[in-house]
Amino acid sequence: MKTDPSEAARRLAPVLGVPESELLTQLRRKDKRFVWLKKDMDYELLDEIRAIEKDIRGIKHEVEQQRAYPKGKLAAQVIGHINDQNMGEGIEYHYNNYLLSARQGQAARRAEAARNEPINLLTNGDSTDDYGYSVVLTLDEYIQYVAEKELAAACRKWNAPRGTVIVLASKTAEILALASYPSYDLNHYTLGSEQAKRNLGVWFAYEPGSIFKIIASSAILNEGIMSPESTVFCENGRYRLANGRIIRDVSGKGWLTLEQVLHKSSNIGMIKIVKELGRENFSTYIEKYGFGKATGVDLPYEHSGSLYAVKHWDTHSLGSVPFGQGIMVTPLQMVSALNVIANGGKLLRPHITREIRDSSGKVIEKKYAIEVRQVIRPTVAKQMTDILVGVVEASRCPNNAILEANRVLRTPTSKVPRIFTCCDKTITDATPYCERRGAVKLHELLRGLNITTSSGSLDIDITGVASDNRKVELGNVFVCYQGISVDSHNFIPDALQKGAAVVIGEKPITTIETQGKPITYVQVPCGRRALSLIAANWHGNPAKRLKLIGITGTNGKTSTAHLIHAIFKASGRKTARIGTVGHQYTNAQGEEETLSASLTTPDAFALHALFKQFTEDDVEYVTMETSSQGLALQRLAGLTFDTAVFTNFTQDHLDYHQTMEAYLKAKLMLFEQLDNEGVAILNSDSPVAECIVHACSDLRKPMMYGLGEKADLHAEDINFSYNRLAFTAVTPDGRIPAKLRLLGEYNLYNALAAIAVGLRYDCPISAIQEGLAATVVPGRFELIDRGQDFAVIVDYAHTPDGLENVLTAAKRVTERNLICAFGCGGDRDNGKRPKMGNISAQIADYSVITSDNPRTEDPDEIIAQIVSNLPHATKYVCISERRDAIHHAIAMAKSGDVVVIAGKGHEDYQEINGKRFPFDDRVVASDILESF
Repeated sequence: MKTDPSEAARRLAPVLGVPESELLTQLRRKDKRFVWLKKDMDYELLDEIRAIEKDIRGIKHEVEQQRAYPKGKLAAQVIGHINDQNMGEGIEYHYNNYLLSARQGQAARRAEAARNEPINLLTNGDSTDDYGYSVVLTLDEYIQYVAEKELAAACRKWNAPRGTVIVLASKTAEILALASYPSYDLNHYTLGSEQAKRNLGVWFAYEPGSIFKIIASSAILNEGIMSPESTVFCENGRYRLANGRIIRDVSGKGWLTLEQVLHKSSNIGMIKIVKELGRENFSTYIEKYGFGKATGVDLPYEHSGSLYAVKHWDTHSLGSVPFGQGIMVTPLQMVSALNVIANGGKLLRPHITREIRDSSGKVIEKKYAIEVRQVIRPTVAKQMTDILVGVVEASRCPNNAILEANRVLRTPTSKVPRIFTCCDKTITDATPYCERRGAVKLHELLRGLNITTSSGSLDIDITGVASDNRKVELGNVFVCYQGISVDSHNFIPDALQKGAAVVIGEKPITTIETQGKPITYVQVPCGRRALSLIAANWHGNPAKRLKLIGITGTNGKTSTAHLIHAIFKASGRKTARIGTVGHQYTNAQGEEETLSASLTTPDAFALHALFKQFTEDDVEYVTMETSSQGLALQRLAGLTFDTAVFTNFTQDHLDYHQTMEAYLKAKLMLFEQLDNEGVAILNSDSPVAECIVHACSDLRKPMMYGLGEKADLHAEDINFSYNRLAFTAVTPDGRIPAKLRLLGEYNLYNALAAIAVGLRYDCPISAIQEGLAATVVPGRFELIDRGQDFAVIVDYAHTPDGLENVLTAAKRVTERNLICAFGCGGDRDNGKRPKMGNISAQIADYSVITSDNPRTEDPDEIIAQIVSNLPHATKYVCISERRDAIHHAIAMAKSGDVVVIAGKGHEDYQEINGKRFPFDDRVVASDILESF
């Protein structure tokens, strides 16, 4: 501001009705180019505000027109909205400059210029009148209504947290319905959750599963290698891959025709078909069908999916991709691919806009079906149609097919209709707390809780549990607590209005607003702990039937969990893994199931739902990463661990814990939950090892591992190379020669911890060796090899210790120069930023400093903090656009160099201003290498 902020605050406070101190805080902010002081003001105040504007430079007002949505929730994610910062969702955002009046357009452009952020729109055309243009959609209102109604019913029936329905006109590629669940009211979009605003049809990427078998089948027919009557031997339902992995079919069969492979949904048969087709042919057809690239539909934020397992083909890919695992597609991509078969082999670009009209009604732009390419011959499309009609008829379930052109939408092993009604049954961390089943008595849910006091009956039926007042339903328990920034006790009146039968809180009922209603209220010391115990009771305490192995530490949790999981699998144990890159378990049929994850340690209800699933599939051992935040937030309260593993302790998460002492205290909570006969497995080389030993003094003697000979387990004969780490583990049970596909000294520690767990559970030495050798962890020292004469490595290192470890490991195998591209996450511990800058400067020969997940922070500000204390002679460059930074790092590499891309590892998104955009370091690096 050009004027003294104090004077501006003094003048504005009585007019805006905002405290002077609050205005002064806003006016002194330096992290934004402008701030909103108040919105939705009375029009009568306009003259007073204009008078202040004349005296105070830098104060401006805007008069906004409001958009109304007469259909409320109908097609909410398609229509979308625009907020007061000219950002939003759907058609409203995509075609915003068409829909704006001339006056609104000028205001929007002024706001954008002030923020210095470009608008990502389809066209640069501007409206020239006060009413804006009209965008006419292809949606059929009745079909859209039915789709949304049936989708919501299906999701509720199957307890699916989200789902999507797509109805596509085959010949024109017009989208007649595009529904997502949950939804929100456009007229009150600020009340809708971010999940509800997502258009899942284009934004959500998932593993397609058995429906993907159609791709390889049509490809091998089109190549003339097989006919529908050609046979493959399906190994009687059990097939071992070259890497030792066992693939099983639900029902074992011998010889099957190609048509029968689809009818029986044989995974083994499909692997055999893909081997006949050949990897290159298969990959070509996957891309021909449109996978791996956005469809080009006229909607924002379309995900391109991921063909990582196709581009990085190995034996694991052969045992997953042919039947739709190890890759990610969007529902719209899958529908478009199926439409190839229904449309004579042609791939059409789907569209949702029919035409655009100016204010006089004149059509200024019209959309038509665009043929992308001919994927398969018309005769092959007809063959596939006949085969798939037979699949549907054999399943005797007409709801599984779209009637038009007899297109089949699922195969017999699909759990839910994958496209027409794409309900996500995966248990994820986004699962709402409010879950339904048969009514449960309140006193059953309160077992094990430390109750301070209660009022009202405890013998009432409960239909569900919620900790979010927006998700409360009739007959629910509403659990509230004092959060980090929000006190959910304040939302008790809203929960009661929505039908909550019981409230559980931390405050005395005398201090709580209940609107005069008599309620059952239970006071507890800690609401978060109560929620976790209730979650366990709700699901029948499944964790008591499992052996839990918890892993904590700043770095190494994910790799250690993968190694332990692999050792258990190699020894024939029924095992599961919970962690950062997803959850994995062996189901009752012996098949590997992989579930998505957004948190290292899931929320309480999601976690116990996982445990319940594991027990239903006869899992015995669960290895889980336990984050400090998950422990501190009581997500693991009430669990008893059989084994607790500690990896290391360095700076991280101080944005949450504030001090290293509080951070360590959170880590120690895991060891407080060890069973009396449980075992702690500790890194003896950590400076805090003795502290943890002291915390475990009442338990069995800990098992110590490290590089020193005094440890119970240590390593000798260590040998590093580009693609292998070999060593001998010296253990109480003897010497164990071992080989790893994970590199770096830090992975030596992780391997020793995993060996200790294996020995703890009497796993055979051969199984320990096999598990170690087979383990690959996504985004952990992952080599991106496209035949170049230098190495490119992607790693998740996002802490000072993690970055130092990965760079030290890379330096060990670097022949010439080590180039490091990295950044630091926004809204997180900013004290580690200059430390990471110095680590890269000291170890790498050249640093490319860029953006990570800036979240709500300015990427350039983060970069400035990283370089704030670099040594004068440091060779570095700052490039805030991450894709450009990776390109620069790879482009400058020469023969014998090593490029490390650090910070994001397995992540397939970049979070900017509260939105997640598709971005995968591995894919970006691979694409750049291939372009060279």
